Parts: sequence; structure tokens; C-alpha cells
Amino acid sequence: MITSMNQNFLWMKIKKDAGQFKCFACDIYFINNDAKIQHEKSKKHKRRVKQLNQEKAHTYKDALRAAEITF
Repeated sequence: MITSMNQNFLWMKIKKDAGQFKCFACDIYFINNDAKIQHEKSKKHKRRVKQLNQEKAHTYKDALRAAEITF
């Protein structure tokens, strides 16, 4: 039995590039806006947004350090 959520997940896997509705925090595509809104209410999405908000943003110095460029 394919539920609505499973159907949206299958669509996401098959037509990833064609999806117009994307959750940028989770990097997931959805078949329609209702599925995206339903996802945004989920615990998985809320945890990911919280994690992204707690991460320190990379700076120019971090990029130079990663490239092993001294300044």
C-alpha cells in the first residue's frame, strides 16, 4: 500500500530535478506545496533547521586555512 507520504517520497526520488517545491534545509524535493508544508511541520525538519541555526558560519579566514594559504 502506498500512502500519500510514500508517494511523495517516490516522486522525489524519480523526479528530483523536476521538483518545484524544495526544502533547502533538508535538501528534499516535493511534488506539491501541501507535501512541503506537511514536511515543514515534522520533527525531522525542525531538528535540521535547529541544527543549521546552531552551526557557525564559515569565514574568509576559514576558507584560507582550509586551502592552506597563509596570511
